[in-house]
Amino acid sequence: MTACPCCFQEQNDTYRRWQCDTPSCQKPDEVAQAWLGPKATVGGSVDWVRDPAVKAAAPERTGCPTCGRSAGPACPYCHFLFPPSWLGSTTVTVAMAGARNTGKSVYVGVLIRFLTDLVGRHGSSFSWAHPLSARNYRETYEKALFAVTDALGEPVEPTIMGATPRASTESYQRFPLIMNLGTLARQRTHLILRDVAGEDLEKFAGGTPEDANLTFFASADLVVYLFDPLTVPYVAGALEGLIPRQMQQGVADPAQVLGTVLSLVQAGRPRLAVVMSKFDAVQQLRRVPDTTLGRIMIPPGSAMVRSPALTGSYDEQDAQLLHEEIRGLLHEVEADQLVRLAAHYRHRFIGLSSLGDFPLGERLSPYGISPYRVLDPLLWILAEKRLIPTV
Repeated sequence: MTACPCCFQEQNDTYRRWQCDTPSCQKPDEVAQAWLGPKATVGGSVDWVRDPAVKAAAPERTGCPTCGRSAGPACPYCHFLFPPSWLGSTTVTVAMAGARNTGKSVYVGVLIRFLTDLVGRHGSSFSWAHPLSARNYRETYEKALFAVTDALGEPVEPTIMGATPRASTESYQRFPLIMNLGTLARQRTHLILRDVAGEDLEKFAGGTPEDANLTFFASADLVVYLFDPLTVPYVAGALEGLIPRQMQQGVADPAQVLGTVLSLVQAGRPRLAVVMSKFDAVQQLRRVPDTTLGRIMIPPGSAMVRSPALTGSYDEQDAQLLHEEIRGLLHEVEADQLVRLAAHYRHRFIGLSSLGDFPLGERLSPYGISPYRVLDPLLWILAEKRLIPTV
């Protein structure tokens, strides 16, 4: 299946659109602006709808009605101009969600960094499918998390990323991260990630989204919902004195925000990954073995205290074990509402840490970034779509 990288709508042979990318043809377009912001423009366009009485296929190319140059395929629903060789490829669409301070931006930055190893194990290679996605990742994520020198070549220390900007602002967040994973299972594969600011989710009251920028949730293959375990009062109390106070910043109720996310999904049926982020903090419970939570974290065979080696395959048994252990942990910390909400969808509970250690103020740990299970949500959806093997 090929989906639009912007609105996630599945593309079909009955409704097609072509748009010109010549600069002189560009004009403001209300549909595109609803998705990409008030500065979005669209070139000369041609729409095509199949005649039910005629079996003719959509033409491969067409000319721009304004300048006569060749027009490229675009989405008829949101007017997003597709990258080259888009139609006919397999797409994996992922919507990221979570309240403020859950670490979504850090997670996205680290996840993409480690994708190259994953696709390499399948004889493929990672590349960016759109230059704006590449620039946004480099300028927003990579420089903050992995940069070792500044523009003048001077050494710098990586820092903690700031919050995701609201969709109402002109920001990198409005443009999807569009990646080419090469060939997986003999299929040209693209991965698309879309993030939403926690503030947008916290202020959304249900019903119809205020703008089109949030409706892609209903068409996503996978919704990754991250929540900060320190917003669960039971966990925060148990970790008092074991972790830096600066980490205890979350205020939003994880169940309430998940309910908001699911109201955006509406009639859609995506896979749902309910992810306990900052799991390195939860693992500190091992330091209090005389408590119930401490005893839960102690067993060396527990999936919650180990990260399996990356093989390129999806270990279903390990994933199921982690799922059940996280679900049991949620019960122990009196967060059963998360379990009840997720039960209406095909879901997995996952615990991960993007950094692997506590930050020191605004600086990362001096030990560097040592992620824990960051690829687990993506491995799950790739296996579900049979793009990687399951063991």
